[in-house]
Amino acid sequence: MSTIPIRIGSTILDEIEKVYDDITNRAYERFLERRGTYTLDIEDWLEAERQLLWKPEIEMIEKPDLFVVRVVLDLPDPASVDVLATAKDVLIQSNGKHSGPRIFRAVHFPMPVDPLQLQGTYVHNKLTLIAPKIQTRKLSAISVCQGV
Repeated sequence: MSTIPIRIGSTILDEIEKVYDDITNRAYERFLERRGTYTLDIEDWLEAERQLLWKPEIEMIEKPDLFVVRVVLDLPDPASVDVLATAKDVLIQSNGKHSGPRIFRAVHFPMPVDPLQLQGTYVHNKLTLIAPKIQTRKLSAISVCQGV
């Protein structure tokens, strides 16, 4: 069993924008490979996304006081996974230690969670995240601390 470090942030948008930039650049490369003979922007985008990203399936279970998120990753080294958590979302992605398409999966929680209490483990090729729910009063204090 490996414990996965969790980075805390106020938003996952910067990471999403970086990935969109990579996809946009790859889609443009595809356009240039065709020498601009015809335009299929959405097909270029979707093919670039398939080439660059792996979006693993997730299972999210809601319990009275927490969410459990499970992701089968089948990675030889759990240190190649990076988890970014906010009160509303968690982003699971690979870092520079992973070869192949970039793992990139965002999970939105239907209720706010406490990112400071989120725990991650990697056992038998499965990443499990435990995200405790928070009450509205506690959420206000966390939002103030994170500058949300």
